[in-house]
Amino acid sequence: MENINGISYQFLIASDVDRNGIGVELYEIVNDTKIFRAEIFRNDSLKLVQFVGTNSEMPLTALERLKEVFDSEIPKEYDC
Repeated sequence: MENINGISYQFLIASDVDRNGIGVELYEIVNDTKIFRAEIFRNDSLKLVQFVGTNSEMPLTALERLKEVFDSEIPKEYDC
């Protein structure tokens, strides 16, 4: 868990068999509950990196950190 601008976040690396890829999900922790906020996903079927976000405000630094985690943890090569 990381504290960014006074907000607790958790980053989760997750593969998705249905979408055929792997990504990093960003959750805000509120009262010990994980709330999905954003995801960067490497879609191996489309050979494309995709972003999904919710309609909630969050610090830009949280999104920048999400990109850092994605870049450092997710391989760049697409699986065929």
